Amino acid sequence: MDLDSSLLAVCGRHCGNCVWYLGGRGSSCSGCNVHKGHPNWGECRVHTCVEEHDAKYCGVCDGFPCDLIINYYDPGNPEGARNAAIRVAVNAYRARHGDEKTLDYIERAGTLNKPVK
Repeated sequence: MDLDSSLLAVCGRHCGNCVWYLGGRGSSCSGCNVHKGHPNWGECRVHTCVEEHDAKYCGVCDGFPCDLIINYYDPGNPEGARNAAIRVAVNAYRARHGDEKTLDYIERAGTLNKPVK
């Protein structure tokens, strides 16, 4: 399976693994990059921050890693803090190795950023 690089969101998540993108919860989403920080679940402060800092994604921002990306998760999700840490690691890896190697890593990891059902 080849992952689509256009689904690699600014926060480090790959939208292809997202329950909203996959059509769960009675809705569908075209991906974070398409919605430019306004996905169907609400407003993404991380995307807004990336735009304000004129960065392509968090990992190439001068302030990375910051408190926003470290703490940006749903506290009601038991995997939230873990997923936030993974997104930070993905951003750091992406900044050093580029999109294609990052997509290969995400694909090999399998459960990376897997949504809680």
